[in-house]
Amino acid sequence: MTARPYRECNCRDPVRKRLRSACPKLTTVKGHGAWYFRYDSPPGPDGKRRQPVAGPFRTRREADQEQATILA
Repeated sequence: MTARPYRECNCRDPVRKRLRSACPKLTTVKGHGAWYFRYDSPPGPDGKRRQPVAGPFRTRREADQEQATILA
């Protein structure tokens, strides 16, 4: 599985819960948040699926390049 990079931030709502990708500033404020990607890696010793998250990256291009390096 190859997933596209996505953006998240650490902003919080009034109840102090992290907004992550639901933050309204991600679409309106340039440079807000950071880029991440998730990828499949071999199952662990217990046989369970593993999906590590890589990031944060400043730009989507950096995330794309690192994803290509990891998956190569």
